[in-house]
Amino acid sequence: LIDQLDKTAKAEKQTGWIFLAKINEEKTEWDISVPKTIVKTSLPIKSGDLLKISTDTYLRKETTGQKSTAGILSVVKAGESVEVVKVDYSHAKAGGWFMWAKVTR
Repeated sequence: LIDQLDKTAKAEKQTGWIFLAKINEEKTEWDISVPKTIVKTSLPIKSGDLLKISTDTYLRKETTGQKSTAGILSVVKAGESVEVVKVDYSHAKAGGWFMWAKVTR
């Protein structure tokens, strides 16, 4: 069933949100040496950039609430590339920002 859904998802373009990583307060550097969901790239990330997925990652639905609790559209597989539509940030209580990208696959 998962393979069938994945084939359907690949046949049509999908747009949704993926979590990229935590970045510093100034939004200039990754908070950790390597993001967990994408192959490391320089900041800033902007509309039109292509990102290569480094680990299977949830593609989440549009939401007015927290992106981390939004429904899951599909899974973007490691090795796939996605195109950035826009970037969004949510402030982390301990400082820095959680960085999300709205992408098309």
